[in-house]
Amino acid sequence: MTVEAQIGLAKYVGLSVIQYERPSDRFVYAALARVRPLEDGAFWLRQIALLVPVALVCSAGFAFLKRTNRAGTERRDACRMALSGGFLIVVASALYREPTYVVAGAPLTAALAARYLVAPSGLSRGIAAGVLLFAAVAAVVWTKDSPLFRVSETPQAVSEAFGRLVASPPVPAESSGAPSPVLQYLRDCTADGDRLLVMGSTPFQVNYYARRPIAGGHVFWHRRWRSAPAYEAQSLELLRRQSVPFAFSTSSPVLDDFRAYPRIREYLVEHYAELEGTAGRLLIDMRRRPTGTFEPLGYPCFRRAPGGSTS
Repeated sequence: MTVEAQIGLAKYVGLSVIQYERPSDRFVYAALARVRPLEDGAFWLRQIALLVPVALVCSAGFAFLKRTNRAGTERRDACRMALSGGFLIVVASALYREPTYVVAGAPLTAALAARYLVAPSGLSRGIAAGVLLFAAVAAVVWTKDSPLFRVSETPQAVSEAFGRLVASPPVPAESSGAPSPVLQYLRDCTADGDRLLVMGSTPFQVNYYARRPIAGGHVFWHRRWRSAPAYEAQSLELLRRQSVPFAFSTSSPVLDDFRAYPRIREYLVEHYAELEGTAGRLLIDMRRRPTGTFEPLGYPCFRRAPGGSTS
């Protein structure tokens, strides 16, 4: 009754699904129109993973049209193939916003595409074998710089990886694994008791590396989670009570993610300012007095940073 009265059951269910649904609004199948250098193996693997579901759906359509007068089992097989292809299209649309994410659906894609290797047509088997060979070559190209192919470097690579794994506090890094001076800044230039207002399409690593808890109650601002007026008021009240020196987005500008939260956006515009050079992805609380400077980036600190100096 409370849900229905405040935001409506349909919208509540929709927002609940969005929280765990697709992490990107981009239409991934537009990538099929792009061309990359042959050295970009991850890109070509994604192209194949995007094409296989389309091939399954098209094959199912042709099979259904050709066999409408044949046994019902063949028609059911075509329906199953169409269902499999449609499912893979949904998976690809939800997950493959980055080429490397193809690994998430590769086993299922390979399993469902295996039917082409036993197709009655020699041409179909030849095409399937060619695609399989191309995928294998792309995988090798993608991983050619991996220590997997340089056995002599494996002990050092394992040692470095283990060092990063057990480091405490953890070494701030982007989702790609590259060192992140911004995340180090958020960690080193905040004090115990501070919180971080974090948003973006994939914000989950930020608070872990920064060693600061979340502000506002959640990190799903990009998905408009709890954007109903009653819930927005609760989040705003939290932000007013909490110590939040920074607002940080992993993707789009911070204020863009708060278009669905007009009162919170107004609060941020009033009390926060964009740090120069961050394209709106990092805002700082103007009510605070900096205690120093984070030298690698030249940004203000709110406690003396290990690599900073007093201003």
